[in-house]
Amino acid sequence: MIETDSDGLPAFIKQHPQGWVIQIIATPRAKRSSFVGLHGGVPRVAVAAPPIDGRANEELTRFMAEFLRVPKQSIQLLRGDSSKHKSLLIRGASRGEVVSAFSRKS
Repeated sequence: MIETDSDGLPAFIKQHPQGWVIQIIATPRAKRSSFVGLHGGVPRVAVAAPPIDGRANEELTRFMAEFLRVPKQSIQLLRGDSSKHKSLLIRGASRGEVVSAFSRKS
């Protein structure tokens, strides 16, 4: 069960003028990219790429687009270029679509 704030949003999802910002913990060098679960209330994503030359960030973007069922161009890394703690801007998805993606998999 995902804990929500007073607006019914999970704490790791924030509204943004251009869509939604989600907080992610990314773990590079995984065998395959997958949603691992929540870690301290934040989604953990295994990323099947090394953290070299932006490859892990690119794979995270590709995986999150597939996971959220939005075009890859709809995902933008806002913060965390060289950190495992990342903020992603999601455009073109409704509140319900973003929340239900994590509810399906948690």
